[in-house]
Amino acid sequence: EEIQSVQAYDGDPALLGKAEQFCLAVGDVKLLPLHVDFLLLKKTFDEQMKDIEAPVDTIMGGIKSIRDSQKLKELLAMLLRIGNVINGGTNRGGAYGFKLEFLDKVREIRTVKNGVLLVNFIADQYPVEDLWNDMNILKKCLTYDFETTKKDYRSMEGTFNRLKNAMPQAEKLVLDEKPSNLYPQFTKFMETNQARIAKPSQAFKQIDDDYKDLVTSYGEEADKMPMSDFFGVFLHLAESLRQAKDQNEQRKAAEARAAAKKAQGAQSTPVGGQRPG
Repeated sequence: EEIQSVQAYDGDPALLGKAEQFCLAVGDVKLLPLHVDFLLLKKTFDEQMKDIEAPVDTIMGGIKSIRDSQKLKELLAMLLRIGNVINGGTNRGGAYGFKLEFLDKVREIRTVKNGVLLVNFIADQYPVEDLWNDMNILKKCLTYDFETTKKDYRSMEGTFNRLKNAMPQAEKLVLDEKPSNLYPQFTKFMETNQARIAKPSQAFKQIDDDYKDLVTSYGEEADKMPMSDFFGVFLHLAESLRQAKDQNEQRKAAEARAAAKKAQGAQSTPVGGQRPG
């Protein structure tokens, strides 16, 4: 509307303000919306791709950490053995596995010792830090929303494809009386970046397939188990064991101080219970 308004002016263009002269100038640009789209894509492309590639790489790493961690497999086997010992002789004993929701409950299971949870017991028997090294990538995974990443990618890809499809039309403007450099500039950009643009689409499919396989292996349905919830189960378990290890160390240190204080008191008290005058 602004361009049409300025073009309707029949006076001396030199008398127009800078904003109006700008509108008059860009009004002569053919395929103007495509030029604007390309300028914006070119200026923001690297940042947009990093915002897509970082979540993709991290989420792929999170799936791999759960799938391949030997320490996690050892922990799950330990939990299964503990459960079978506790439930031995009942119809819940001799189990071959347990539901994923049990891993969330592990943090709340108490032992017969006052103030000691199951995670405290496990933390004394198990290399907690090794598991944390495998699982800590999940903390970063939870900062990303995979569906939002896909949406951002589709938006950027849509702009790229729209420009790509318009290139036959843009090519004709190269020899126009008012030539456009959109075609050669976009062609160069496409040759440089097309492989990078295509890569996330392949990665999305790989993530979807790997996630489905992983969730299914834990007896869950991928379409009913949000990725953030699934990752959260394993992250929170690893964090709970880490906290339990710290609690164990603090308790042992307190017990050692109490024992030392008691021993010191016993040494300073003479036989008969009377202190020297």
